[in-house]
Amino acid sequence: MDLSRLAEIERCALALASAAKSLADYYSRQAPDTNADAHAHAHPRSASKSPSMDTSSGFLFVAPTAPETVHRARRVVLGNATKLQSLVRQPKEFLQQLANQTQLLACLHWLGEFQVLACIPLKGSVPVQDVAALTGVPESVLLRIVRMASTAGFLCEPPEHPRHVAHTSLSADFVTEPLLADAASFLAGTLAPAALNMAATTRRHGKPGGPEQSAFSLISQTQNSPVPLAFSVACEQQPRLQRQWAAYRRSSAETHESGVAEALSRLDWSGWSSACIVEALGPLHRNNRYTYEPCPSTMARHLAARYGSQVEITIQFLRGPPSDSSASHAQTVPSPPSPPLPGAILQNRSAGQPQNVRHAALYVLHWQDWAYLLPPPPSAGSNVGAALKSELTAELQAHLSIMRENRTATLVVAMRLLPDDVDNSVDRDTSVEAVARACDLALLQLANSAMLHVGDVVDLIQSVEGGGGRLVVVSRAKAGATNEVVALGVKFQPV
Repeated sequence: MDLSRLAEIERCALALASAAKSLADYYSRQAPDTNADAHAHAHPRSASKSPSMDTSSGFLFVAPTAPETVHRARRVVLGNATKLQSLVRQPKEFLQQLANQTQLLACLHWLGEFQVLACIPLKGSVPVQDVAALTGVPESVLLRIVRMASTAGFLCEPPEHPRHVAHTSLSADFVTEPLLADAASFLAGTLAPAALNMAATTRRHGKPGGPEQSAFSLISQTQNSPVPLAFSVACEQQPRLQRQWAAYRRSSAETHESGVAEALSRLDWSGWSSACIVEALGPLHRNNRYTYEPCPSTMARHLAARYGSQVEITIQFLRGPPSDSSASHAQTVPSPPSPPLPGAILQNRSAGQPQNVRHAALYVLHWQDWAYLLPPPPSAGSNVGAALKSELTAELQAHLSIMRENRTATLVVAMRLLPDDVDNSVDRDTSVEAVARACDLALLQLANSAMLHVGDVVDLIQSVEGGGGRLVVVSRAKAGATNEVVALGVKFQPV
C-alpha cells in the first residue's frame, strides 16, 4: 500500500471539497430567479448577473462577471476531480474512459454533420421521430446518439417525455455560439484523424521535417490530393477548414488568455506613472501568406472589463517584417466574429519597428497560438521555432530603448509555453499540463511544429542587450490556482 498515494488522494479530496463549498456558497448568495434560470437555459452565456443551474444536466454555469475567486474555485474543482480519477482509476477503467471519449467525439461530429442541434428547440423538448424526419437520419441511430451524448450532459431525454430530446445548457451553447460547433468539427474531422496518423508519419519520415511532411499532410495526400499539402496551404485553399481552425484556436486559446489577464490584473498599479497598456498581437502573417484577420484578444477584453475607463488600452496588430513589401496581398484567414472593444485604440505596426507609444506603463508582447502554425519565411527554412525566436527578438529590440528610458515600465511576454521539467510535486495540476501537452502534440500533427519551453524564451529575452544594459526576466506570472507560466515580466537592467 502506497501511503503517499493515499495522502495525495486525501489532499485532492479536501481541496475539491473546499472549492466546491466556495462555489455552493457563492451560488446560494444569489437571489433565486426562475425566469433568469429559464433564460440562461436558452442563452447560457448571456446570463451575466448570476450563475445558473441547468436542472437537465446538473451543470453549474458561473457568470463571466463573477469574482475571480469563484472562477478559480471552479478550476480547482475540475483539476482535482481529474487528478482523483487518475489516482484511483484501474487500467480497464482507463480504457473504458478512452472508449467513452471516442464515442462522444463521434457523436458530436455526427450531430454537426447533419445539423441536428439546430433542429432542437432551445426551450422544451421535441420527439426524436420529428428531428429524424427533419434531418433525414434514421430515428434509431439518432436516439442512440442522443442517449450516448446525454451521459456527458450534452442533450437529454426528459424522463417525463420518453423518446423526446431537449437541449441542456451545454448543448444549447453549440447552437447559440457557432464557434463551438466549428471547433468540434475541426477536432473530429481534422485533428483527430491527423493524431491517429502520427505513427504512420513517423514510420514514413522518421524525424519531423517540414510542414508538408506532417501527419495532416499524409491525410491530405490520401483524401484530397495526390500531392501532400502543408496545413497552412490547405487552409488557404479550403474556406471551411479556415473557419473551423480559426474557431478551434479561439476556443482553445481563451483559457490561456484569461489566465494572462488574471495575472496582469494582480499587478500593483499604485506606483505606476501612467495607466496605459499596449498589447502587441503578432505575427499576423509570414512570407506574405496565411494572414489572420485581427481582433482584440480575450486578454484585452478581460482587462477592459476589469478596469473600464481607468486605463487606456492600445492594441497593435503586427503586420510583418519591414522588408515585406507585398504584405497587403497576403491571403486572409478570417477569425470568428468578434465584438468591438469600447474605448480601445487599434493600430497597425510593422513587426520589429520601434514602438511608437512611449508613455505606457505596461507593454504586452502577445504571441497567440496561431504563431506556431504560420509557415516560416524562407530564411528560417522549415523551422517555425527559429521564425518565432527571430520575430520575438526583433520585438524585444523594438522596446529596448523604451525600457531603458522608463525604468518604471514593465514589459510582458505572453505566449503559451511548455514547462521546462516534468513536475512531480503534489501540487502539480495535471489537467493544466495536459492542455499544454495536447497543444504541443497538435502542432506536431498539423505542421511538424512545436511549442517553445519557458527556459528557451527566458534565455532569448536575456540575450537582448544594448544602451549600457540588457533585458532580464524579473517574474513569471502564473494563472490562478495552477502552476502554468502564462507570461514573463521583463525589465531593463544596467550592466
